[in-house]
Order: sequence, then structure tokens, then C-alpha cells
Amino acid sequence: MIKGIIFDYDGVLTKRYASAYHMYQWMICTLANKDKTDLDVEEMVQRCMIWDEFGHSDKAYVLEKMKQHWFKELDVSYWRAYWYDHFDEFQIVSDDAFDVLNKLHTHYKLAILSNGFSHAQHKKISSLHLESYFDEVVVSGDYEIQKPDTRIFQIACDKLKLSPNEAAMIGDTFFTDLSGAMRIGMQPVWYCHERRPISDLNVPIVHDFKEIEQYFLGNQ
Repeated sequence: MIKGIIFDYDGVLTKRYASAYHMYQWMICTLANKDKTDLDVEEMVQRCMIWDEFGHSDKAYVLEKMKQHWFKELDVSYWRAYWYDHFDEFQIVSDDAFDVLNKLHTHYKLAILSNGFSHAQHKKISSLHLESYFDEVVVSGDYEIQKPDTRIFQIACDKLKLSPNEAAMIGDTFFTDLSGAMRIGMQPVWYCHERRPISDLNVPIVHDFKEIEQYFLGNQ
């Protein structure tokens, strides 16, 4: 019986793809001294989104690509630090998230489990005032263990005082969020709002928070 739900942050609680798009757009407009409606800007932003790999690439990789192709004098170290210090300003909460989290919290324990640097991730979460909706927040940077390492899933379950088979994990990335959860015995739920899923495994898929509500509260 599921008693707790653990959410990934980027790409589930937030529209991470849209947030990254707008921050890359702002950076390129600043560096190129161009307007966001300029076709050259849009072409560069779209290239960055491919290099970004839904946030799995370190920003230094994307910035090195930007330096190689467009901005020869780019200070990669400065702009990498700037990204992690200011990405909280571009956060966009997922549609219906607050309403559905309120409803879920009356029936389940809730936690956030997010990969990332400690300061940057906590700052992003705080920017949307999400802490009040959750019993626990677990950021990999606080433990130097990242998903899909099963130990970080166990930490999240322990904080909720639940065994893994009493918890569900909602994540948008199979190889980090779902594989680690499945290996430890948690119920996986694949959140596919910003990308298309494909797998031969029988994994439940939801596309938005209304579908999350239906999945967990549909019979209550």
C-alpha cells in the first residue's frame, strides 16, 4: 500500500525545459546584444537546448560549445557560476501543481528528491515556495550521492519513515528517477510532460498533475 509520494523537482514540479529555454535566451541576448525576436538568437537558443540534454549536461559543456561557435571571449567559469546562482529566477511551476499537492497531502506523505548542487537546488525550490507542501526535501548535493544510486532513494524513504515498497517515485528521467526507484522496490510513475516516453517495460505514465491526481486519488 502506497503511503508516500516522492517527486523529482526539475521537469516534474517545474517546467524545467521552459525555464532553461528562457535563461539561455536571456544569456544569448545579453552576450550578443540582440533582441529575443532575432532569428539568430532563436537558432542559438535551440542549439543550447540540444547541448543541455534536459539539464543532464554540466553548464560548462554548454558554455564551451557557445564559446566555440559564437562567443570567442566567453568567460565559461563566470557564466557557469552565474547560471547556478540565478536559475532560480527563471523557475516555472507545473500547471495545477499547488492544487494537486494540497489534495495529495491529505492522504500521503510527500517529499522532493532532486539531483543537483545543494545551494542551487534549495534556492530554486524556495523560489516557488514549495517547501510547505512537502514533509521532506532531499537534495543530492547535501549527501554527495546522486540518483540513480539507491542509497539516496533510501534516505528519502527513511526521512518519510516509510519502507521503499510503501513509496512511489514520480520522475521525468528514466535512468535517474525510475531505475533507481525500481531497483529499491518503489512504485515508479513516469512524468512525461516535456518529452515523449518510449519503453517496453510496463511503467505507469502520467502527463500532467491532473493525471497524477487521478492516478493516486481517483478511487478516493
